[in-house]
Amino acid sequence: MKNLNELKNKIEMLNNVAKLSKATEMIAMTRILKIKKIVKNFLFYKDKIRYILQKNNYINCCKYTPNKIHRKLVYIILPDTGFCGNIVINMLKKIDLYLNEQDYVILFGKKCSKEIKMKYNVISSLKFGKTLPKYNCVYPMVKVAKMFFFMKKISKVTLIYTKFSNITIQKAYIEEILPIKNNKTNKYFLQQKETLDDLIQYYLEIEMYNSLINAYISEQAARAISMYNTKTHALEVSKKLYKIYNKSRQEKITDEILDFTNWKLNNN
Repeated sequence: MKNLNELKNKIEMLNNVAKLSKATEMIAMTRILKIKKIVKNFLFYKDKIRYILQKNNYINCCKYTPNKIHRKLVYIILPDTGFCGNIVINMLKKIDLYLNEQDYVILFGKKCSKEIKMKYNVISSLKFGKTLPKYNCVYPMVKVAKMFFFMKKISKVTLIYTKFSNITIQKAYIEEILPIKNNKTNKYFLQQKETLDDLIQYYLEIEMYNSLINAYISEQAARAISMYNTKTHALEVSKKLYKIYNKSRQEKITDEILDFTNWKLNNN
């Protein structure tokens, strides 16, 4: 009887895990559907603004000369919570390949933040949050990037985040946003420096917000897949245990009938 109760409790526990996983999966899928279009639109804006700045040779217009210091300002965007597949592992591999000890790091997200702080020069650490980041959160990010870059404290500004391709593919991605590489096919040139300054501000805002929303939707996609796999596995194990439970229960009933039959025969 004890074994049957244990099996029954395990089956109930697995079914509860499957229900919880399904609920989490559905929440993640709902969030993905809400912001999928936003991600697509931002990619379009990002590419267009970069194209204009490349065409107009923005860096030369600002008389910026890259310094000889091989130091970068790197924004790392990680999730705050778990159950999101291999996102963190893949990101850590990219980080270790790209970062140097002297680089400045601004970290978003709590996952593996202690390990990164121990290895690298983290100058700021912020929570990423559980909801879609608001656009105004990029303003301080842009301010720091412009200050470090144009005061020649660094030679590059880089974003490391998880790029969303589709529901099943999310890849750790390194994107160097400053300096802007010049486009060789320079067909026109905007002479108003004020116009270009406005564009570089908007360009950096779009680049940084694009990285945040990509990281967010990638986290949701990875979580949806992880929860789907957990749900499927829990239901499969539950089904197998249920068969064992029914077989054990039937054997117990059969044994009881046999015992009763033997008792009747012995008492007649």
